[in-house]
Amino acid sequence: MNNSEPFPEPTSTSSVNGDEEINANSNSSNEYTENDVLLKKSAPAKPTKEEEESNSRPNILIYWIPSLCDLGSTTLLNVGLVYTYASVFQMLRGSLVIFNGILSIIFLKQRLYFHHWGGIGLIFLGLLLVGLSASLFGGSTSAARNPFLGNMLVIISQVISAAQAVIEEKILSAYPKVNPLELVGWEGFFGLTSVTVVLFILYWIPGSDYNSVENVPYAFGQIFNSVPLILLVGGSCLAIAFFNFFGISITKRISSVTRSTIDSMRTFFVWLASLLFGWEHFQWLQLVGFVVLVAGTFVHTEVIRIPYYHSWYLKNKQAWMDRKKEAALKKKKKNKTVVEEPTPN
Repeated sequence: MNNSEPFPEPTSTSSVNGDEEINANSNSSNEYTENDVLLKKSAPAKPTKEEEESNSRPNILIYWIPSLCDLGSTTLLNVGLVYTYASVFQMLRGSLVIFNGILSIIFLKQRLYFHHWGGIGLIFLGLLLVGLSASLFGGSTSAARNPFLGNMLVIISQVISAAQAVIEEKILSAYPKVNPLELVGWEGFFGLTSVTVVLFILYWIPGSDYNSVENVPYAFGQIFNSVPLILLVGGSCLAIAFFNFFGISITKRISSVTRSTIDSMRTFFVWLASLLFGWEHFQWLQLVGFVVLVAGTFVHTEVIRIPYYHSWYLKNKQAWMDRKKEAALKKKKKNKTVVEEPTPN
């Protein structure tokens, strides 16, 4: 009797375990790859160049540029006043708003509408009437040294002053974290440094100011030996500090063109103070000029709104801003870095 049964085939445990290990390894590698992709996708995207610039701060030496513009424009303005008539000097100062508007269009790509240019034109006309009144009914009877040279220096100073305002607006728009007070402080520091170096050099150059071109020790001696001079110089420094801070704050929140239009109102308040202290006599032509000046400022800053035109202006301004925003988004998408998925091993 043959009780032999067929011998059962042995199961290849090694092959089964090997397949399971291969499957496990392949699954784990797939899981790792998928998790890795998910982690990389959920990771914050690399900031674009524009975002990095907006969150950074500029090199402090860049503040030297507007400081030198301020120093140059002030120097040329005062020298021009020596060579030309005071009334013509006042009229030519009104050209600042024109140069500022032109430079803002060229370098800041801003768009000025009809009421902006109309306001600028009225401001210039008002200052022209004020200067004409001073030349016709008052002012100094002494002849100017060189009117042509003085007028050219005043005009060049206004171009440099407009460039300073545009540069400051460019810095504030490119670096939003820069505070107006910080900008004023650095400009003052670099301005003081530049003036110190220049005055040190001029002191050693032979001239008519006690054997120097500029005798600084003698000037400080005059100031500290006169209480009125101390008060006037100290008050002037304090007033200029506030003036620069408020001006740069307007530039940051609105524009440099608006700052220059509001700045032209200084002439009106100087005139009122002169009448109050009895330094000038009232002239009707001056009053007309200042009325035109105030009207131009109000038209430019949209305090006075022209019917029908204002609705057209708002519609076109919104369309232009939408186009500008769309162009900025396209540029941002173009510059945005694409996250690379890892290649499988």
